[in-house]
Amino acid sequence: MLTCKYSVTSFLHIPLFWLLTLGFAIEASPIYSAHYCLNDTVFQPNSTFHSNRNLLLSSLTSNASLPNNGFYRTTIAQYTPDAVSGLFLCRGDVNAAACQVCVAAAAKDILRRCPNQTQSLIWYDVCMLRYSNTSFDNTVPLIGLKSDKNAATIITKLDLFNQLLARLMNELAEKAANSASERKYGTGEVKMRRSERVYGLAQCVDELSSEECNVCLRSGIANLPSCCNGSESARILSPGCNVRYEMYPFYSVTATSLQPRLAPPSSSGKSNVPIIVAIVVSITVLVAFSIIGSFCLQRRRRKNYNTDMQDSFRNELTFKDSLHFDLATIEAATNSFSEEKKIGQGGFGAVYKGALYDGKEIAVKRLSRSSMQAAIEFRNEVALVAQLQHRNLAWKNWTNRTALDMLDPTLRGSCSRNEVIRCIHIALLCVQENSSERPSMASIALMLNSYSVTLSLPRQPTSLVRGRRTPTKFTHELHSDQATSSTIPLE
Repeated sequence: MLTCKYSVTSFLHIPLFWLLTLGFAIEASPIYSAHYCLNDTVFQPNSTFHSNRNLLLSSLTSNASLPNNGFYRTTIAQYTPDAVSGLFLCRGDVNAAACQVCVAAAAKDILRRCPNQTQSLIWYDVCMLRYSNTSFDNTVPLIGLKSDKNAATIITKLDLFNQLLARLMNELAEKAANSASERKYGTGEVKMRRSERVYGLAQCVDELSSEECNVCLRSGIANLPSCCNGSESARILSPGCNVRYEMYPFYSVTATSLQPRLAPPSSSGKSNVPIIVAIVVSITVLVAFSIIGSFCLQRRRRKNYNTDMQDSFRNELTFKDSLHFDLATIEAATNSFSEEKKIGQGGFGAVYKGALYDGKEIAVKRLSRSSMQAAIEFRNEVALVAQLQHRNLAWKNWTNRTALDMLDPTLRGSCSRNEVIRCIHIALLCVQENSSERPSMASIALMLNSYSVTLSLPRQPTSLVRGRRTPTKFTHELHSDQATSSTIPLE
């Protein structure tokens, strides 16, 4: 049985809107198409089935925003007398956001249009929603929608129009039924006259088999003439599938929905296939060369950068005498930079703990090859250390009894001289060469907060950078009578 309806609001279109993108149309409010309420059985308000139906509609709405190919089916209270099953199907070209908006509107609207029916369906422009208290079947009659805004234009060419439309819709039915993806969906177009085209769509519920989908779509297409012959736009709606055609592009042409254009037979018998193939091949080759060229250019830039960095290190870091250890020594100390020796990871790269032949422990910072910006910063840091003119300046000022020379002149009048000397004293205790003689953090906190703690005399700190050929020697020594002094008096 086929029910035909005129739908002016659903199919009315203005030529100016043809210039708008489909994205704009999809983002608009969902457009109602039709509904069907099975009145054979009803349920009582506030019953268990009533609650289960509300839960079902809520579940369908929430799942519509998930990446589920626009189709979802579920059952509430399965295997109970009050079980209710439901599903939704969104048009194959809409995204998850548009699908969710449409399903939410349909779920709300079906409560108003079918308030107490146990089986109901509702169709919107881009989605369909259905629920039932029994297993789904196809006893629901087909519903046909049409619009005759420009019917006179088509009727004058009715034979040609019907011929082209039948060819288009049958091709789309075959493509949708035999789709390689889970989504059984197909779209396409055919040129009717010089400035007019017919756009078609065919779609099945995902859970149908290819044979079931094909039967459903063919049934809908067979009913187009009796419902909508000569109409400029029409839809055949059923629970399992729907077919539609328009005189404007109402769907989105994407990678998944694009179908080959169907042209009317040419009087000369020539085909446009060679031209289309040539264009596609040319574009493919151009894109491939662009990708390869971009990759090669990026690789060449990276290679040039690495070469420049190496040259920069060779040309600028000419301070071999300042190097403390050679690579062989560092590799031996870190067991060839083994993971067991790794103690951290920084912006420059990994940090390793090493042990020299004399038992002395060192920390080794290894520059990461992929850290380009860090390489420049690392080079600047090493160069700065290598160019120091007054190494171990803090220790020299301490032993020369001129520790306050390290203080910024602008701060000398705003702080206590004794506090400054005590802070420097504690700092030197923390950098003594023998790590066992360095104070703990708890001891340091106590030293800073209590002047009753007597500070031991600091010993020579670890030299940060020593020359390999002429190691730095400290000529100043403390007198033995200062061994228990907490501070060194200033001259």
